[in-house]
Amino acid sequence: MRLKRIQKTLVISGLALFLLLAAAPLFAQSPMDSLNSAASGTGVINQPITYVVAVMVRNVLGIIGVIFLILIVYGGTRWMTSGGNEQHISLAKKVLTASVIGLVIVMTGYSVTYFIIQNLTNQQTQSLPTQGGA
Repeated sequence: MRLKRIQKTLVISGLALFLLLAAAPLFAQSPMDSLNSAASGTGVINQPITYVVAVMVRNVLGIIGVIFLILIVYGGTRWMTSGGNEQHISLAKKVLTASVIGLVIVMTGYSVTYFIIQNLTNQQTQSLPTQGGA
């Protein structure tokens, strides 16, 4: 029973990873031309590294938020459909507890990342020489 669950989880994870990464190499032009033309209108090329890191962190947090939502819905559905079965209820409680703990860990990591990026950005702007004489 446990082996089937592990296999099922691996298959679903592999399929999700494939779907996320499958569209990346589909370019009609050469990769560099299409990347440069795609990125030229976004303004990302001229942005500092802290901005790029902040955008990446925001995107990863969006994906994690979706995963958290799916786990909460799964745990709640499992609990509601348990029919009083203590094993199903305990599994639902474990899923809900683990998802909330995971969210707290991710939000702590985001807070640390945000703090570091803010300090680096402030340090860069303070170390720049003033222009215009005053």
